Amino acid sequence: MKKNRITVFTPTFNRKDKLKRLYFHLCNQTNLNFVWLIIDDGSTDHTKEFVEEITSKAPFTIKYIWIENHGKQYATNIAIDNTTSDYFAFVDSDDYYLESTVNVLYELIDKIDSRKDVSGICARRGYDSNTFVGSSNINFTEKTVNMDYMIKKYNFHGDTCRMYKTAILKANKYPYYGEKFIPEDLLYSKIDMMYDIYFYNKILSITEYNNEGYTKNQRRIYNENPKGYYNALNQLSLSKRGFSYLLKIEIIIIIWYLKYPEVRKFGINKKIRFMLVFIPGYILYKLNRPSFLFNN
Repeated sequence: MKKNRITVFTPTFNRKDKLKRLYFHLCNQTNLNFVWLIIDDGSTDHTKEFVEEITSKAPFTIKYIWIENHGKQYATNIAIDNTTSDYFAFVDSDDYYLESTVNVLYELIDKIDSRKDVSGICARRGYDSNTFVGSSNINFTEKTVNMDYMIKKYNFHGDTCRMYKTAILKANKYPYYGEKFIPEDLLYSKIDMMYDIYFYNKILSITEYNNEGYTKNQRRIYNENPKGYYNALNQLSLSKRGFSYLLKIEIIIIIWYLKYPEVRKFGINKKIRFMLVFIPGYILYKLNRPSFLFNN
């Protein structure tokens, strides 16, 4: 029997109805050679019963794990620990794959499998099969890139459809701060600093943003999880994404450092520490210039 080289990971929390739609689209894949790994982050809406019902009749392997509610990134770590496939793909419960997605991922694996400098595949998400989420100015179809370069050159933004080599994820899991949220950028940016990625400028996943989700509630979620957000910002500040991008990140880090005492134990890099002292000092200096320094 041919090995399932891809695990498709879905974290879920009280999204049974969305999970049903995703299951329908996974069943319609032209290539069914994958494992669907569902980490249920403490659902109380009978998600477990639904998964038990479909497991025996699904045309692919389903692996289901229920855990106490700790948040998406904690669930991601559990999934990574329980994956034996060579590649680990992400699809949220409120997203779904196009019919050809898994087959395309296998075709792309052939282009990166032997390359130790490439971490995985970064494809596009769409609002539909023709409309990108985020940047639409990318002038190539596919190639190996550095994501810092993509952001610096193209001002690239928007949620992506990613699949990584599992071994790389096992060596670079999310830290745990006792909170329920950490921005994905903490993990993605860390890996992107160490490896290139194969960028596929076509839509493989359709996404739906809802009023209860992360995108609509970012500010509240960041404030409720200051340690995770702060450390993600610190990770981003180490990237090479251009002066204006990094300046914004560094200003937010300073604000967070001053606003939340609990994040200060994680430290602050030397450049930002300099800004923390220099900017207020410079403002005070301009407002109250000592007269003895100026003779005219």
